Amino acid sequence: MANVALLLLCYHDDLDANQHDPRTDVVVEASSVLPVLWCSVFTVDDIRACPVESAEGERTVCPMLITPSDKARRRAWERRQRFADVFPATFQAVYQEWLDLLDGIEAPYLMLSMVEIWGLDDDHASFDAFLAASLHAFETDAADDWSELLGQYPSMSYDANSTRVSVVEDYADYLRHDLHGYGCMRPVPWAE
Repeated sequence: MANVALLLLCYHDDLDANQHDPRTDVVVEASSVLPVLWCSVFTVDDIRACPVESAEGERTVCPMLITPSDKARRRAWERRQRFADVFPATFQAVYQEWLDLLDGIEAPYLMLSMVEIWGLDDDHASFDAFLAASLHAFETDAADDWSELLGQYPSMSYDANSTRVSVVEDYADYLRHDLHGYGCMRPVPWAE
């Protein structure tokens, strides 16, 4: 298992109807984490149950996220201030790159596939709670939700009292990945 999460172009809102070509449909990907900015375009209402089969052949259900691309862009623009309230001003350029990426999406839907990172832990209820809190961070602006989302990144430190993020210098090289993931086959508006 490669332990990646994928933000994908999606042409139907039916999970079963989507067949993805990694050469053209992967917008960005991330290793072992759910990037912060990906949470800016989804809500818990976008969670879908996706049937998957484990390596042992057991059938189970994994959360998948799917939303219309125009709604994803609108949410990202509307949530820009929440990001600014939590992250240093120097991060605003990264958020603009994220918005530029979303503006270039031509498919009708965006889908977040996290089967591999969901499968890293046998405690799926814990992952489901983490996912819900991460998605709520941009909606509710609650410190507990931001703590849950930001707790997965060694590159950032979140102070729940000040509700602000600071960079952990020893891991600063991972910061952009932790914020928006990295490009795959499609061009991205940031330097990799």
